[in-house]
Amino acid sequence: MLREKLGGRFLTAALAALLALGLAAGAPATAESASPLAPLSAKVPAPRSPNLPPPPPASLRLYEKARISGVAGWEVRDLVTGEVLDAWSADRAFVPASVAKLPTAAFALDRLGPAHRFETRLLATALPAGGTIEGDLVLAGGGDPELDSDDLWSMAQALRAQGVTRLSGRLIGDSGPIGGIAAISPSQPEDAGYNPGVSGLSLNFNRVRVEWPRGGGAGTVAVRAQADGRRPLTQAIAIVPTPNVSPVLVRADTPTREVWQLNERALRRAGGRWLPVQRPAAYTADVFAALVEETGAARPAVAVEPGSALGAPHVLARHQGRPLAQVLQAMLFHSTNVSAELVGLAASGAGQGTLPGATLMAATTPGSTVPVARLSGRGAFFAERAGLRTLPSSAAAMNDWAAAVAGFEPGDPGFRLANHSGLSLASRISPTRTVDLLVALARPPGALDDARLPGGVGQLLRPHNIAIKGDGLDHARIAVAAKTGTMSFVRGLAGYVHTASGRKLAFAIYCNDLVRREDGRGSRGWTARARAFERALLRQWIAEVDGTLAAR
Repeated sequence: MLREKLGGRFLTAALAALLALGLAAGAPATAESASPLAPLSAKVPAPRSPNLPPPPPASLRLYEKARISGVAGWEVRDLVTGEVLDAWSADRAFVPASVAKLPTAAFALDRLGPAHRFETRLLATALPAGGTIEGDLVLAGGGDPELDSDDLWSMAQALRAQGVTRLSGRLIGDSGPIGGIAAISPSQPEDAGYNPGVSGLSLNFNRVRVEWPRGGGAGTVAVRAQADGRRPLTQAIAIVPTPNVSPVLVRADTPTREVWQLNERALRRAGGRWLPVQRPAAYTADVFAALVEETGAARPAVAVEPGSALGAPHVLARHQGRPLAQVLQAMLFHSTNVSAELVGLAASGAGQGTLPGATLMAATTPGSTVPVARLSGRGAFFAERAGLRTLPSSAAAMNDWAAAVAGFEPGDPGFRLANHSGLSLASRISPTRTVDLLVALARPPGALDDARLPGGVGQLLRPHNIAIKGDGLDHARIAVAAKTGTMSFVRGLAGYVHTASGRKLAFAIYCNDLVRREDGRGSRGWTARARAFERALLRQWIAEVDGTLAAR
């Protein structure tokens, strides 16, 4: 029987030779290994089509040469004709890592529109009089994923310009309907700066910078809300030097404060690192209080009360973020997890959008969805009003949207994202369903009129360099724009290609080894081989469709 080597490590040379001899010309061979990925459910995707051609031997030779353990799958399709040019294990569902940010960006563009701006407001229960506000100030979050300390400083200065020097009440942080998410993925290390909490009131990508000088004591450890300009100290996160803790920093929160224990031995040398914030609304409000104090006003007491903006009718200042298209371009370029989750959550509660066939779905209980009324407009209609409060339920709405847009069945096991950033081992997506969506996104009028890449999300993707010396390709006339995804023993790449001859392609490539991931050793070399394979496969596809020399 034709199959991969036991253990799913790599294709045998015999298999490639048999395919080259044409023995796979009947029903297409599959590359299911003896190390299957853990499925989300018992449902197994059916084979795509008996008419799908077997993968060209060149692709399999590249795969064997790459020596990537685990399993891999790919598909490339002509955007104009719809012809599948190459596919292998294309119906298999893989962990996509940050490739998930690509559908998230398309989802947000459709639901919110490229010109949408997130707004953060400073409200008051009473207007200033004689330099005093007799009541509370409310810092009301609008889900802005890029709000930073510099923006808060501008708002604090706007407050001071109105003569405010004293507040009789409190400064309240209002996260709105997006709150209470302490970490994007609980399975990630607790000190991972890329895995913070998510809130409608977020700051500096919900990270803090912790620094200490050599030989200092407990009082020398500084915790800063660091932006490009302002670096205010924050009291929302405490660092407590402690003997014999392992690892160097260990979370030890109290009910009212985020606390980290720092191994005292680390203070023997100067050091610093980024730490994730699990209570973003409290952190943001505390930093704003510190900046208000910097303007010369009295520092207000801080509280966190979601929904408090409803009782504060007076707008004293507001900050509008950049247009969504710019936010998404930065999110895709830097692969910022918290940005992906916030724009996805906002899109889940927004209007119907413009792509055909999408219906908003809201989760009423975990794992179940019911359709809700279509909502008009592109405004920031937040998740609370649509019943979408968690990352899994918001991702479920996006999955249903993708199914409607791309034309596959809702709940298809080949497209089940557990959140919007891809920071999850529970997410699964197949090459075929990825390409289905990419093709659909290039379908609106005018999307293929661009000289190089499709409009919409294709214009926001990062250029991807695949050139090597002597590969025989005209790279000056070739464009590849794609989103990468990388975790330990997880790799993905998906996007668009414009070849030198003018052919427009959509593709997806995934490699996973979840068995070796449990051990973790050798991940760097594995990832390097997976990346090299992606580039080689793309060069091979371009060479074949353009009729140029085979890429090496």
